[in-house]
Amino acid sequence: MPADQISVTDFVAETNEDYKAPTTSSFTTRMSHCRNTVGALEEVGAITHIHSASAGPSYKPNPVRKIQKIYSNESLDTS
Repeated sequence: MPADQISVTDFVAETNEDYKAPTTSSFTTRMSHCRNTVGALEEVGAITHIHSASAGPSYKPNPVRKIQKIYSNESLDTS
């Protein structure tokens, strides 16, 4: 894990420490690491969504190309 991010285990430990002893907790100093981790996870999720949406079963071929193929095939017919 990159240095500017926090693992789930570390997050739970920090949260538990903050809950048990809020006046001596270092949780607030690790908030930037939490934000960076969430940001990285959201970015990965967005990229995954974009990729799956563009390559999924809902992909539709360009209708203009289909029409062009039909007309080009008809123009080649000489019968």
